[in-house]
Amino acid sequence: MTIASAPDKRILIVNDPQWLEASIIVNFGRHAVILPGFEQDNGFYERLSANIPPDNKFEGDIAGKSPDWPIAPLHLLDTE
Repeated sequence: MTIASAPDKRILIVNDPQWLEASIIVNFGRHAVILPGFEQDNGFYERLSANIPPDNKFEGDIAGKSPDWPIAPLHLLDTE
């Protein structure tokens, strides 16, 4: 995933690199937010700190599955 050439809005469920595996990247134009996956991910922030430079300018390849951008809330995590 190249942030500069990504579509205006994109969600990526990461499978490579392994230190980001199962993480979720939400991309808005040239800005991106990296979130831990849905399952408990102990050590997520420590791995980010070890692999992302202090200036936040990560250079590397990121691959994963890119689901369609949601157009309405689905409430898939709601329970009764």
